[in-house]
Amino acid sequence: MERGVEIFAAINFIVMGLSHVVAPTAWKEFFTVLHSKGTAGSIMNCFLSIGMGAFIVAFHPGFDGVVPSLLTIYGWLSLLKGTVYLLFPHLGVKSIETPTKKDAKLFIIPGIVLTGLGVALLVYPRF
Repeated sequence: MERGVEIFAAINFIVMGLSHVVAPTAWKEFFTVLHSKGTAGSIMNCFLSIGMGAFIVAFHPGFDGVVPSLLTIYGWLSLLKGTVYLLFPHLGVKSIETPTKKDAKLFIIPGIVLTGLGVALLVYPRF
């Protein structure tokens, strides 16, 4: 089951990461739209974090190796982020405002990180 979660996360990370790299302006626009919706936009953003985070925490509890541990930590941090922003939506609104004020090209950096983590999750058992 843990390997299935790793593959699921890897696919998500690679696709979303490449999207950040190839279409950073679309991501800036996405966060601009979310921010324009206020607390409703913050809650929509939380669903992404809490959904992925809860899935990873529930089905990938392991810290067996560096790469799997990174996934588990990512899951806990996503769950925490989603929980905090759902309980305190004004903090979530503030967090989604930040990307709207920055150059769209800055979305490339997390895209590279996400893509790298996704690839690592796919190939780590072969190391």
